[in-house]
Amino acid sequence: MDSRVVCAQEIVEMIDKYSMAELLRCWATEDERWVFFDPHLTKAENKTWLAPDQKRPRVVRPQLTNRKALIILAFTGDSKFSVALPPPKGQ
Repeated sequence: MDSRVVCAQEIVEMIDKYSMAELLRCWATEDERWVFFDPHLTKAENKTWLAPDQKRPRVVRPQLTNRKALIILAFTGDSKFSVALPPPKGQ
């Protein structure tokens, strides 16, 4: 039998066996988010009013190699959470 089918059957058995409060204490959900250290200006933030004799300011576009970090958050039903910051590649 396919492993995902077996896993789904085990989850159904757990739901039948335990109360929702017990399940929420033992199950966790996880989310990942990339956080950029260098600010990225949006088009709206780059807009500016100029006098007729002023030149348009030069806008430097962000590079693809901006510093960023991955933050992993895990939550459980009883308000416990975990935060993980994996080290950057090469470290």
